[in-house]
Amino acid sequence: MLNNIICHLFFMFHIVFIFIAVFGWIYEPYFLLLSFFVIISWYLNKNNCLFTQLEYKLFGKTIINN
Repeated sequence: MLNNIICHLFFMFHIVFIFIAVFGWIYEPYFLLLSFFVIISWYLNKNNCLFTQLEYKLFGKTIINN
């Protein structure tokens, strides 16, 4: 049960992080730097999200196929 709660919290964090990376620059220009690092990490990781890979390794499921 605790693992399930942690899994859902991690998924919620991932969703919040996605919204911050996409829309955060509207409120604070420094979030453009975050978006830059997200884009670079996708490019260097062959179009794979680091959080999604971590979710799969920790919980055996991802935010996409939950």
